[in-house]
Amino acid sequence: MLTDRYGLELSAASAQARDAYVQACDSLLAAELGTESHFERALQIDPGFALAMAGLARAHLIVARVPQARAMAAAARVAAEHATERERSHVDALCLSIEGRPIEALAATRAHLARWPRDVMVLAPATSVFGLIGFGGRLAREPEQLAFLDTFEPVLGGDWWFDCVHAFALEECGRIEEARTMIERGMAANPRNAHGAHIKAHVLYE
Repeated sequence: MLTDRYGLELSAASAQARDAYVQACDSLLAAELGTESHFERALQIDPGFALAMAGLARAHLIVARVPQARAMAAAARVAAEHATERERSHVDALCLSIEGRPIEALAATRAHLARWPRDVMVLAPATSVFGLIGFGGRLAREPEQLAFLDTFEPVLGGDWWFDCVHAFALEECGRIEEARTMIERGMAANPRNAHGAHIKAHVLYE
């Protein structure tokens, strides 16, 4: 069985499809150009790759291509019927938010990550001030966001993407020196992370 950068098994048809998917995920997490083309390349190699469909749906949503995002999410749900349990859960968690069901999406995200805590593509929509918690409208959502991310430090600490989003949560709670240490570590590991550059600007401003 092929695995992604986080050691999670993938039902990809080939190593080439896996590699394109991993590149697409890293591109999305770092807000690099070319994210959609990487997902599309994975699907050209493996047209039934459910996780690549869900990732492409997420990429469309981020740039407000809502009809395309929902169409791709629907296709991902169909393709996931033949995938593993983790992949079906992964697709469900991502697609719920694309379908306009954020409360259900956050619940599905928490349940999924309780079993597969290194699945960062599922974790990502629930992070930052723009995520499922940040946009939740609840009082004390900043401490809630930080407490949520703290639980993943043992399994994701040191990963360039996780360090950056964790730093953002620390900064939002006023823990500036800790945030600066963490964002510096994350940016050193991947200086091309545009999301990280945005977060570092927040930390330095504060």
